[in-house]
Amino acid sequence: MDYELKDNGGEIIVSLAGSLSFIDNESVRAIIGDVRGRQAKTVTFDLAGLEKLDSVGLGLLLIVKEEFESLGISLRLSDPRAAVKRLFEIADMGRHFVIV
Repeated sequence: MDYELKDNGGEIIVSLAGSLSFIDNESVRAIIGDVRGRQAKTVTFDLAGLEKLDSVGLGLLLIVKEEFESLGISLRLSDPRAAVKRLFEIADMGRHFVIV
């Protein structure tokens, strides 16, 4: 997975590209670390470039959400591709995330 982080003051946008799976654990930890040192109240993961997501990737997103919540930061997911959106629906991820 590749990612790009943009800090817009009160909101951070993290654009994800490629696939999100077990091998991306360190990248996810790096994102958490990057966000931790900033003053954002909201982080949006832009998923438009995310082509693949597996069950471990879903778990990593939940870990990010829990970490951000402990810092007082809300996480939103935006623009998932059809296949990723379908996986969110199957896994009922709307219970856990704001998906826009």
